[in-house]
Amino acid sequence: MENQLNELIMRLSEEGLKETREIAHHSDDIRDFISYMEADIAEREKALQIAHELLTGDKAG
Repeated sequence: MENQLNELIMRLSEEGLKETREIAHHSDDIRDFISYMEADIAEREKALQIAHELLTGDKAG
């Protein structure tokens, strides 16, 4: 599984995804990275929803 994480880090570097590469670099393994990213995405989606509500005055959720 360490090989998978190393390959992920290499591919993220190739794609120029610097911040995400740093997250992968500090992950214990690829499953740890996936769990972190899923939680991060959920948090960002919630933040976008709140921003949309503030912008439009609509309560979507």
